[in-house]
Amino acid sequence: MNINQMLREEMKVSGYTFKMLNFLIQDENDFENFFYNYYTDHGRAFFEMAAYRQDKIEQMNVQQSEFEAMFQENKKEALEQLFQHPVESSDVEFLNKKIEENKITVEELFKLHKGNPEYRLMSHLLQ
Repeated sequence: MNINQMLREEMKVSGYTFKMLNFLIQDENDFENFFYNYYTDHGRAFFEMAAYRQDKIEQMNVQQSEFEAMFQENKKEALEQLFQHPVESSDVEFLNKKIEENKITVEELFKLHKGNPEYRLMSHLLQ
């Protein structure tokens, strides 16, 4: 059974929670970690996913210089690595516009994220 099937059939998640878990859970080890350490089967998969995401952000511990180098190479992947959630191309375009308009820098975005890691990318950009 693949991860998509396990999420849908074993845990019965759908919608946004499914999208996020599908992003966060990359392999069977991730699935087992989430299933045995976070998932309670009490209809709280969204909150359990949020806790899992937060822990993955802390475990990644991306440094500013590392993020800036990744951002130069591939903005979308760098943002997904830092924020631990799927990033749409339109979000990257919106960020590019903010940078071009001098409304935010890559360094400022990184610091905003480190100060509030539970926030998603667009939460920082729409402030």
